[in-house]
Amino acid sequence: MEASRNRGFSTAWARAAFALDLRSLAAYRVALGGVLVADCLLRTRDFRLMHTATGMFTPDAVREYAGRATWWSAALLSDSDAWAAAMLALEGVAGLLLAVGCATRLATILAWVAVVSIVRRTAPATNAGDSWLACQLFWACFVPLGAVWSCDARRSGREAGPRSECAWSAGSVALVVQLALVYLSAGIGKCNDTWWSGAALGHALSVHDHGTHLGRVLSDAERIVRPLTRLVPPFEIVGALLVLAMPMASVRGVLVTAFASFHLVIWGVMSVGLFAPIAIAAWLPLVPAAWWDRGRRVAGGASAWDWGVGRRLCVRRP
Repeated sequence: MEASRNRGFSTAWARAAFALDLRSLAAYRVALGGVLVADCLLRTRDFRLMHTATGMFTPDAVREYAGRATWWSAALLSDSDAWAAAMLALEGVAGLLLAVGCATRLATILAWVAVVSIVRRTAPATNAGDSWLACQLFWACFVPLGAVWSCDARRSGREAGPRSECAWSAGSVALVVQLALVYLSAGIGKCNDTWWSGAALGHALSVHDHGTHLGRVLSDAERIVRPLTRLVPPFEIVGALLVLAMPMASVRGVLVTAFASFHLVIWGVMSVGLFAPIAIAAWLPLVPAAWWDRGRRVAGGASAWDWGVGRRLCVRRP
């Protein structure tokens, strides 16, 4: 009986930790789509410099720099400018399809191929956010992003009902574990004298191409910045552990709010590109079902899809 009770507890914990609400996955899908479109548009600013054979990173130089990793880049199949533009266009189109949930699974796969190809093509300038986006898209291929609030769901006649539904699979496990490992490794990596002394953020904010105007102003306020700097490593480590150790809705809600706020603040004081939106998107699958249920009651029973423009883009079944 004790063994049966332990198995029951383990199953309940695993389901609480790794089962993701379909509405949270829909919000995640929309956020990923927005990030992809934004990334595509931002990259067009330096298209010739960063993505063409006559730019900063010639194909041979990239192959020498990244080695076998370039085998995964479809962008290096051709040196023509038109092919490079096609890869960026693929990223943007896949992002749009994801945002509205049209051919969701195919769009996710194409988005992953495009992002990995572009990241490998610009390997010398790749940052952690680019790699994390690629990893998120890979595991997103294995969860039902388009199950609700999407064109796919509309066409199939499936809409988010009054009762919450969850996805529990290897893909959902991977998304949650990946999120926890990202922050656990980041927190452990910051356990050094630079962070414990409180100097790390001040140094980063004072660098002209890292800190924003607000960040450079804050870099002089040591009484504020130093204590906050010392809090970052334990904040990331404890948050990562709580994701797995305490998967209750109340705790998840606090974590989502805290880390989203954390990245918004970082975005406001540092020039981190799209890292903040990518990180915030990664937390959306963990949004508790209770939040959506409460929002539905406030809206009088209407779903977010009913209020969105996406509904008008889809064709009803006859």
